Amino acid sequence: MIAEKEILIKFCERKDIKLDSTPLYLKDCRVELDGHSLEPPILVEVYSRVGKLAPSQIKKVLADVLKMLFVENSLGKKFQKIIVFLDEGVRDSFLGDSWRANALKIFGIKTEVISIPEMCKLVLEAQERQGRNFRKNKR
Repeated sequence: MIAEKEILIKFCERKDIKLDSTPLYLKDCRVELDGHSLEPPILVEVYSRVGKLAPSQIKKVLADVLKMLFVENSLGKKFQKIIVFLDEGVRDSFLGDSWRANALKIFGIKTEVISIPEMCKLVLEAQERQGRNFRKNKR
């Protein structure tokens, strides 16, 4: 969570914009985005994983895409929709000729990378700890 907030802060500084992270209430449900603005119309989701993605992690990003499309449709106006990645390699999983990459293009989802070397190191260390704990608990 800390990584996502730091990435979002750097993204806002780079774009010189302010984004809100309070929940939206649409169609009788609560929707949480990492950042949003009605004017200018921008929806942002941040993904801080570093390294190779497992299928479940790819699905998490695709769920974020669906969430942004839901918000855009519910509000009835066009938004700039952006997924901000910490790691260039992770972003590459959503580029190229894959169906995922084509879906992002069709639905107007942009991708950006905010690389923060010290944050990458911390996230990688946390992922390694989680992997060890996961393997230990499976025994």
